[in-house]
Amino acid sequence: QLIDAGTGREVWAERYDRELIDIFDVESDIAAHIAEALQARLSRAERRAIAAQPTTNLKAHELYLKGRHLWRNFFAPGYEKVRDYFQQAVELDPSYAPAFAGLGLYYSLGACNGILPRMFGQRAKLLSIKR
Repeated sequence: QLIDAGTGREVWAERYDRELIDIFDVESDIAAHIAEALQARLSRAERRAIAAQPTTNLKAHELYLKGRHLWRNFFAPGYEKVRDYFQQAVELDPSYAPAFAGLGLYYSLGACNGILPRMFGQRAKLLSIKR
């Protein structure tokens, strides 16, 4: 459901009740329907971005999403699970850029805030160079 925040009017709504085989197909389908409902004119690059799949490994994507979910509580006890999820995603798909970016941000933020030793800041720099 998409609501106009200014007026409270429903702009678009649809129910998706189908077997979830590929989350990226569902995401692309929803994005295309929303763009159509808004009568948005998408460039070729925007259409390619909607259809793009950042990984073919759905387990890696699930782990990445778990890491992103925990990211909002980065300073809470157990924050190291963020790293674990991103690391596992990278191990499952070494070409999955968002998982590498998450891992780099984890090390950078941790080092800058004194949570992790400074040497992990170097690890973040190496991760960003690697990709």
